[in-house]
Amino acid sequence: MRTRAIRRVGEQGSIPLMMAVSVALTVGGFVATVMTVTSNEVFKARQESYRIRSEMIADLGLEEGVAWVHRAQRLASLNSPFAAFDSLSEDEWTPIVEEEAAESEGQRVGTYSVWVRLRPGSSGNSLARDIEIRSLGRFDVGKGELAYDEGGVERRLVARSEMAPSELFDYSYFLNNWGWFYGDSIVTNGNVRSNGQFDAGDRAATVNGTPRYRRVIKNGTNYSLQDKQDDGGVYSGWDIVGVSRLRGMGATAANQHEFQESLEMPNLTELGLYESLAKSKSSTVRVSEGLSAARTINAVYGDESGESGNLYLVGTAAKPIVISGPIVARGHVFIKGVVSGQGAIYAGGNIYVGDDVTYLNPPTTARPSSNDKTVVEAWISANATRDTLGLYAREHIVIGNQTTTEFQNNVNPWLSSTKNQSREDAGKDNMPNTTNGRDGIAGTDDDDTLEGNNVWNVELYTAEHAAQGLIPEGRNVGDAIPGSGEDIDGDGKFDGTTTMTELAMSTTAWSGTWGGNKPSGRTYAQESSNNIARLDAAFYTNHTLAARVVNSGGTIQWNGSIVARNEAIVYTASRLEMNHDARLYGGGELFHYNLPKKFLPIRTWPVMSSESGAQP
Repeated sequence: MRTRAIRRVGEQGSIPLMMAVSVALTVGGFVATVMTVTSNEVFKARQESYRIRSEMIADLGLEEGVAWVHRAQRLASLNSPFAAFDSLSEDEWTPIVEEEAAESEGQRVGTYSVWVRLRPGSSGNSLARDIEIRSLGRFDVGKGELAYDEGGVERRLVARSEMAPSELFDYSYFLNNWGWFYGDSIVTNGNVRSNGQFDAGDRAATVNGTPRYRRVIKNGTNYSLQDKQDDGGVYSGWDIVGVSRLRGMGATAANQHEFQESLEMPNLTELGLYESLAKSKSSTVRVSEGLSAARTINAVYGDESGESGNLYLVGTAAKPIVISGPIVARGHVFIKGVVSGQGAIYAGGNIYVGDDVTYLNPPTTARPSSNDKTVVEAWISANATRDTLGLYAREHIVIGNQTTTEFQNNVNPWLSSTKNQSREDAGKDNMPNTTNGRDGIAGTDDDDTLEGNNVWNVELYTAEHAAQGLIPEGRNVGDAIPGSGEDIDGDGKFDGTTTMTELAMSTTAWSGTWGGNKPSGRTYAQESSNNIARLDAAFYTNHTLAARVVNSGGTIQWNGSIVARNEAIVYTASRLEMNHDARLYGGGELFHYNLPKKFLPIRTWPVMSSESGAQP
């Protein structure tokens, strides 16, 4: 039987189990009376100590219950993120721990049992579940003494498992790798971040960071920013180097945030969550360019007979792509041209951007005129109903014409560079090129000994997971747990270094396998160009964003956000300008960006005896 040391929830170290009781002695005729009173006091004090100890043991059980919620959340499939919780009854308690031993200083002191149930009414929330945890702690009195309560002491807690958009979109540029700004003409009007080292390469790039806010609150037609975090700048999970020539507020040491906690990227391996969201919102995307009549795609493309899942979308100012809500295409997506409306496109394969992607009704300006809070709020309010677009790929995002020698000769060397390693053999920290740890010295305690060992180090589903109902449908005992260990992209499969082959189209001609408004008799190469000057969208991929973009003598403007595991963006222009869309603050949900979701840290609060689990 496993044993656990007793301690109060949230406190450090062991709690002493002995309670000292002082007894005062007198003389003469008062001895018997005083001794009788003292005996009662001793008994009451002993009983109170038993109650406190039983309560402590019950608290230990609550910790075990919260840990169970954590495990269920960590093992969950995004296709059914709350499956383990929804299998619980709202009326009956399900045992998860029975008569577990608790110990103090190596000695058994009692036992606890733990039950869980789905809080009544919780399943009505599409992005959260509340789980009630009930724990019964029993202190082992021994020596024939009476316990405070032979049935033990019961404690209850509510734990909330909740999904929300990732804060990765607080940045104009985020990379789940080493970050690179190797260009004198790069200008970011927004924050930049990498989970690994950020290297400015001693180039004269400009980082005009912006304050970060956790929430956007809507009040009628006005929007307010809440919970300011900091003034923005450059953020890195390791150190920030090569900043001698960096310009803008990001060049100031106060705005360079080193050794930040790593931000987890949501994985899009299973798109069921987003398919359900698309259907619930009755989302649509409509195209009419090149067609005799408009063609509408409803919610999910690829879920009905005759739908391949591959979607071609092209729009013009006269006949734009019109989007409303989140759309899921189970295959690849090709997109270019003018977009109208507010929504997002999730692709089960690659997203190919063949030319400029621009809003028909863009914000009045690319950015607010200053970082002043009232100015930013006014900008958001004025542009709340203007066009928005999210482009989110389960695989890669390819921008430009990848069939050209120009694209391949510029992008391929960076894809295969050891500096930009994408192979899932990155070690304990999931960051390549960190074998020697942060001190840079081999043979010290911070070395990442798992990196480059040619073993894919992941956790596997076990029989215990199966017994607790924590293995998602479609996976079995012995399978890799998605997102564990070195499974960086969270798909449960090993990925080697990204190659040009993975970026290639499965076919060079548009055939009957593509839906939307594909052209007749033209090839992908004919429909794509490296001459791209403007991209209006929030981009997201768990893999590589590869781009060859050219606007010689001009500006390439990227309005929205770039979030990727790896990037291979090679540009030719007088200026590469990234403008963070302030409507992405607080998750962008108010503006229908429908950003990829992640689990929030679990929240807990106690349930009093008179409550049914109401949140304080």
